[in-house]
Order: sequence, then structure tokens, then C-alpha cells
Amino acid sequence: MKGLLRVIGTLLMIWGVVVLWDVRLEMYFYWIFEESGPVIVVVGVVILLVGIVLHLFETTNSPTQEILDGPVETFHNNGQLRVKGTKKNGKWDGLYEIHYENGGVMEKGTYTDGKKCGEWLDFGGKTVTYPPC
Repeated sequence: MKGLLRVIGTLLMIWGVVVLWDVRLEMYFYWIFEESGPVIVVVGVVILLVGIVLHLFETTNSPTQEILDGPVETFHNNGQLRVKGTKKNGKWDGLYEIHYENGGVMEKGTYTDGKKCGEWLDFGGKTVTYPPC
């Protein structure tokens, strides 16, 4: 169910573009465009706009953006842990880890007031040192 609105929004955007492209092709056939062209253009634009709104709604309403204080856990579509951490005043604060879809650790470290600090296991398994916490 996660990401369903985004998928529907993307499909509607594609459908809207196809409808608008079809109108462009119909312009070459005068008798078709003259009778149904304006209606098809309006339908295509509406479908495209609904798709964009659904796509953006799903993108901007993820659980990590809704939580301002407290523990945060999000999961991949397959149920594996994606992000685990804590937010304070809307910023990451404390231990933080992000995982690949297979469960492996992608990145792990500590945040203080939204900034990385201390030792971090970074992408590719490298250890990176940031200013102390």
C-alpha cells in the first residue's frame, strides 16, 4: 500500500501526456480536431494535473517528515527496516541508521541538532569522521 498514490500519480501523469500528445497528432486530421480537440485538451490537462498532485502528495507526506520529536522508523516496501533514528525539534538527533532493502546497513552514525558528528559508517562501508558530538 505504501507508495500507491505515487504510482497512481505517475501513471496519471503519463496518461495525461499521452492524451495531450494524441491531440497533437490529431491536429493533422482537421475533422477530428475541430470536433473533439478542445475537450481532449481539457481532459488531458486535468488528468496530468491530478497525477502531479497525487505524486507530490505522496512524496511530501512521508512518515519521516511528519514526526517532529521522538523515535522514527520507516520500512521498505518489502517490510525491511529502512530508517531508524530519533528526531528533536524536527531534526535528526542521536543514533541514526539507514538500511538497504536486503537489510544491510547503508549508513550509520550520530546526529546532533541535524548535523552529522563523530564516527560514521558511510556508503560503501567507509568510516568517515565528523566533528565530535
